[in-house]
Amino acid sequence: MFGMLPWGRFRTVIGTFVTGIPMIRPNQVGAHRVVRTCLFLLFLCSGLGLAQVPAPLAMPNLQLGEAGSIFAMIQQPDGKLVVGGDFTRIAGVSRANLARFNPDGSLDLTFTMAADGIVFCLDIDSQGWIYAGGNFLTLNGQPRSRLGRFNSSGAVDANWQPGTDGTVYDIAFNATQSLLYVVGEFTEVSDVPRERVARVATANGATVDAAWRAGGEADIGVTDVLPDETNGVVYIAGYMEFVDGNVHRGVARLSANGFGSVDNWNPQLNGNVFALEQDGTHVYVGGPFSQVNSAGGLITRQRLARVTKSGALADAAWNPGMTAGDAIIHLRRGTDGLYVAGRFFQVGGQAQAHLARVDATGTGALDQTWRPVVQDPAEFILLDTQEDVFVAEYYEPNVGLNEAGTLSRRSRLAGAASLWTEQIAAENRGVLVSQLQLPDGSSLIGGKFEVINGAIRKNLARLDANGVFDPNFVADTNGSVQSLVLQQGQVVAAGFFTRVNNIVRPGAARLNANTGAVDPGFAPQFDNAVLDVATDAQNRIYATGIFLNVNNVLRAGLARLEPDGSLSPAWLNPLNGVGISLLAEPDGTLMVVGAFTQVAFQPRSRVARITAAGTVDSGFVANAGNTVFSVIRNGSGGYILGGSFRHLNAISRDRLAMVDGTGALLPFQVGANGTVYSTVLLPDQSLVVGGEFSSIGGSNRSRLARLNPATGVVDPVFDPNPDQAVLSLEYRSVDDTVAVAGAFNRMGAMSRIGHAWLPLSPRATPPRPVPVSSPFALLLLGLFVALAPAKWLRRVRQG
Repeated sequence: MFGMLPWGRFRTVIGTFVTGIPMIRPNQVGAHRVVRTCLFLLFLCSGLGLAQVPAPLAMPNLQLGEAGSIFAMIQQPDGKLVVGGDFTRIAGVSRANLARFNPDGSLDLTFTMAADGIVFCLDIDSQGWIYAGGNFLTLNGQPRSRLGRFNSSGAVDANWQPGTDGTVYDIAFNATQSLLYVVGEFTEVSDVPRERVARVATANGATVDAAWRAGGEADIGVTDVLPDETNGVVYIAGYMEFVDGNVHRGVARLSANGFGSVDNWNPQLNGNVFALEQDGTHVYVGGPFSQVNSAGGLITRQRLARVTKSGALADAAWNPGMTAGDAIIHLRRGTDGLYVAGRFFQVGGQAQAHLARVDATGTGALDQTWRPVVQDPAEFILLDTQEDVFVAEYYEPNVGLNEAGTLSRRSRLAGAASLWTEQIAAENRGVLVSQLQLPDGSSLIGGKFEVINGAIRKNLARLDANGVFDPNFVADTNGSVQSLVLQQGQVVAAGFFTRVNNIVRPGAARLNANTGAVDPGFAPQFDNAVLDVATDAQNRIYATGIFLNVNNVLRAGLARLEPDGSLSPAWLNPLNGVGISLLAEPDGTLMVVGAFTQVAFQPRSRVARITAAGTVDSGFVANAGNTVFSVIRNGSGGYILGGSFRHLNAISRDRLAMVDGTGALLPFQVGANGTVYSTVLLPDQSLVVGGEFSSIGGSNRSRLARLNPATGVVDPVFDPNPDQAVLSLEYRSVDDTVAVAGAFNRMGAMSRIGHAWLPLSPRATPPRPVPVSSPFALLLLGLFVALAPAKWLRRVRQG
């Protein structure tokens, strides 16, 4: 089973309780206080309010730990540094995803801003307002749907509330226009349709620019935005393949004026772009590509290129010499060169891990005068006003403790720690993304964690049939585990790793299900992450994800392996984007969903079916308007799809849809107000849905719900109430439970970090309400009637 956890920024709605009490006018405050008190006591008597049904089983009850991450930094005019990311503690102090440091490197204890979800991006405007974007739903407890701003004192701006319906990955303030550019995985901003790119006023409210539509907008998620104020254009980058209907793989340029038209600037990359930077004449692009256009035609450029602004042509002389498999995460242009951050081990054939400075002109050679020692991948860099470098990275202490993300300030003269003499740990709890029930009732759990119940276990662990941690299973990986599948009695694990038990296994490995030992005979070589794996009746393995090549053979995003792990030579169905989830069926067909618009060069928007013969099924078309994260069978020949889409086949479907065997929509309309990441169909044909929503089918449900797929009715009893995202669901037949995995820390009132088993039988029943005829209830009702104003009671009687 699979759930999405992107690495770096690509690893990972507050419900309103409506009381029904009429609007209170000033002269009614006293009476309404009495009325509210009586109604509240009646509500308590009913016994229906805070029940958590069903409560999770006593086991598993895991203690997971992992590194925190810093994804964004901005520096205030006073030199203080605001950081955002995914953490619960930083510098030993509790902080929820936002923190601020003094110029001397000490934590600013007066700054207590908090976000209830990941902060992916930060920016600051000329008035000192600090903008934050991510997947949070509140800032300092105030509703802010993934976008908000606050001042240097930490006060949230009550008048600036744009809000998006999907994750915000990047923002950029344009001082010339007093506008904020916003990009991500959304389809609406302030209820105005905007496909992944928008700009919002920073003065006089948060009005969405009605005229500027980003040239018709992008087809798939946008992760970076870079305004060029001098030339009046805006660069965007990410997973997209098309902008305004034209091919713009990974990067595009828009006009900052009028409609925001897309121009013909196109470097013709063959992969995505996740890092952007510029100087006066060139744009620097980083990402999983290997080819770019130049004056002499297409040339090879691994992961990093310098492209002219005037003609979108790569500088043929400039080549830092990155290698296939490198991940370029962030770029910064300084007066002394281009700073490169990511996951890499050499530059131009010379050993230099994760952080480097290269010549921004000339040949792009590694700067020999700046050779910092960085232990783990660098995720963000910021050049400060004092000519130093702030670096956010992972750090793994040599003493074998769990990882902790770090923040350091380094001199630009020698690359050593400067001014700040200690690295600052950003700690977080673990997240589970994948799970697999084994035939004996035990299970494997995968995700991003370093410690489980006090034992070092990196990203993969085993629980026995009772949910107890198994210390005898060891399969440590150096990156998150995204998917698990059983094959011929062994387990195939896939994810963002390149090593398992320190054995080279990029993207996927086969393990002994009892011990975790790596199978020496199974060694496919993926050049980037595998997000899901599935097996068919012939024990062949299907893989989908971010990769371009398998065993140095082109297999963009989708591949089939033979049972021994060798590549199926004739099976070729490349994606033009990212595959996220697979469903292999008994008849040999394969469903693939994700963030793509073509399969084998045929139009297929985020959903496709491959026949047993290995061709795109022309008889199945189900085009989604945004990313699809999950696909399962519906029990009657069709499929249930979950994701962040708002339309399917151009018909409104909010993040959950059902189609028949041809892809045609079925009359199932149960909308969710947030992303659906996982679904599972139970033996009684009820459907459990997990994700990042607060309402589904018109009922308030926090991230997890059960419903009748035939009627669409939400189960009024099933309400486990996890406090953070649900990423994976699996039915456990051995004990009739639903295994829930995700980013949560609590399941209702009970502590459950990342994993819980919810019992399904005997079916939970709601608490029995106190009859209205009970003496206490009648007393309260009498008080209500006696103390409420007569004219208010008349209004109640009249409805």
